[in-house]
Amino acid sequence: MKAIANEIVTQMAEQGVKVGHLEGLAEGSWVLLDFLSVVAHVFTAEAREYYQLEQLWWDAPREEIESLAGLADGFDDAD
Repeated sequence: MKAIANEIVTQMAEQGVKVGHLEGLAEGSWVLLDFLSVVAHVFTAEAREYYQLEQLWWDAPREEIESLAGLADGFDDAD
């Protein structure tokens, strides 16, 4: 979780975007990264199922972000 969150922060910083707020890194089941115009959630499988954010936002418009599409390449569910 920490490695993934840190990589997101690093990749965003390389694009000139700094994290405005970071929460949950110490707890390790849900990390929230708020970049003001974009919010990233990094969950364990258990936390993702419990909170079910997809249901909360099911009717929100979706946006494919091409430049970040390969960010998770090389990661599997065990990471």
